[in-house]
Amino acid sequence: MAAAVLAMVALGLGAATVVLDHLTHQPGTGGPAADAFIGAVGVVPATAVGALLAARRPRNPIGWLLLAIVIVEISPASQYLILDYRMHHGSLALGWLAVVLEECWPMFLASVSLLLWLFPDGTMPTGRWHRAAAVASVGWLLVGLATSSRGVLVAAGHDVRIQADGSLANPPCPPASGWRY
Repeated sequence: MAAAVLAMVALGLGAATVVLDHLTHQPGTGGPAADAFIGAVGVVPATAVGALLAARRPRNPIGWLLLAIVIVEISPASQYLILDYRMHHGSLALGWLAVVLEECWPMFLASVSLLLWLFPDGTMPTGRWHRAAAVASVGWLLVGLATSSRGVLVAAGHDVRIQADGSLANPPCPPASGWRY
């Protein structure tokens, strides 16, 4: 059941990306039909494989990781940020979630590296590589979480500034009191 819900979320985010590209007048690859086709070529097969693996083998992390990778990668966060903060001045619902998701790209990289360590059977390598794989995986996940925290800090500070392309314009770390630019 949870795999089906995550698969629907992933497919819904893919469709929302096409719609939000059109609403925010972002340059695409040639119109909504072409954007939908190009998005579907990557999203639908990865979502189908991830949902099938997660539903049939729920203890195998590969299916869950595939669904998480698709959701983080396909999320229309930058388009929603443009629509919310540049066009509606922060008045739309879930703007804070878009800010957090916009900064989750390091978790995408950490998830892909973890997926490669776990492939093909869903377990870490055995033997002499087991300890190195475990340390590398934990390290990548911690680095991914630490570098993704910028979105949480910006959303919690309620001072969201968006560039024209939808990325955050806030400085990486707030200046200490008394410092001026």
